[in-house]
Amino acid sequence: MTEEIYIEDLLDWYNEATRKKIDPLKRKAVKKVDKLEEIILDFKNSCENLSTVEPSAVDKDGISAKSAQRLSQKYIKELDSIDIPKEPYTYEEINRLKKDLGKLINTFMLLGRKLIPRLSQMYKKEIQEINFYFQNLGNEWKKLNKFIEKKYMDMLTFDQIQSKIERIQDVFQSTTELKLEEREIESEIEEYKKEKDSLKEEFEGIKQQESIRELSILEKDFSKLKQKLLGQISSLRKAFSKFEKVLGTKYTLPEDIGKQFTLYNKNAFKAFINEEVGYPKLKAILDELDKALQEKDLDLSAAKSQRAISKVKKIQEDSLIPIQKKINELMENIEKIKSNPEIKEAFNRLTELENKMDGIQVKIDKEKVNLDHINENYDRNIAKIIDYRTELIQLIKNFTKKEIDLIFEEE
Repeated sequence: MTEEIYIEDLLDWYNEATRKKIDPLKRKAVKKVDKLEEIILDFKNSCENLSTVEPSAVDKDGISAKSAQRLSQKYIKELDSIDIPKEPYTYEEINRLKKDLGKLINTFMLLGRKLIPRLSQMYKKEIQEINFYFQNLGNEWKKLNKFIEKKYMDMLTFDQIQSKIERIQDVFQSTTELKLEEREIESEIEEYKKEKDSLKEEFEGIKQQESIRELSILEKDFSKLKQKLLGQISSLRKAFSKFEKVLGTKYTLPEDIGKQFTLYNKNAFKAFINEEVGYPKLKAILDELDKALQEKDLDLSAAKSQRAISKVKKIQEDSLIPIQKKINELMENIEKIKSNPEIKEAFNRLTELENKMDGIQVKIDKEKVNLDHINENYDRNIAKIIDYRTELIQLIKNFTKKEIDLIFEEE
């Protein structure tokens, strides 16, 4: 029968399901580590005893005493280097202890072969004691090896599965937090939208006022005329650019006309609305431009040059005066409406509302970007959970002989 387990409960379930198999191993590991720790402590005390024994009269030069102290110090240093793990013991910690003890025993054997023969007669009792603990340490190390190879491998499997469980739980926890963060951001976006809608309602209400609607119509007409005018003047942009290059040589413009020509190149509309009716300054510019076109001094193709001549002629014949008069009329009417204090206040409020709505939209867009990142991370985590889940179900089945189904709820 398949047992359904929630991911957040899996580690507790796993520890309980493996208790009968793992707890005896843990107890045996504790006994073995305690035994080894006891031997190491006794071994260390024995080495300290060796270093404190008074040299015999036979050792006139103190050579044996120096060797005894040297051996004692080296043994104690090596014994102190052994890091006894703390409970609970993982496979990796016990296996590391085994390797460290193996290296220690090899080091002691090398030191012993070199120094013990010099000491065995004068420090017979102490050397016998050291050998006793060395043998004990070696025997316990062999037992630890055997225990790891034959029984403690189950602990390795247990640890590996436990690590994978902790990993899937970490990812699941992260996924849950992402979902909560997603909800918070969505709530913030909704609040921003409500605030923006409220401002927009006020904005539209002001725009529906008769004077504001009238002004809006005038401004639309003004914008259309502006585009129409720029369309007429921009057809001469290429000719103006070429003409600018030959100014100051064969062709010249009076200072005030020259400044106006520069303005036409930078901002044609501003230059035009500053003209008197009949745009005399533009005509003065066009007179010189026409001469340059007729003389073919502007490095333009014949077709482009002819089109420019035709356009210049048309503008010189007052084709822009109707547009100019209408623009002036619209500007006057717009300024008249805007000069009304109430309209000024309304427009200031419209500007204020528009700025606020733009600011809120910036916040909404920023939160939407954050939301996209959260959703990407969330989807990535869900994919990981699905992969880990499939692997864990099989690993747990192999180790515990239990059929389970891992459940995770997407909040």
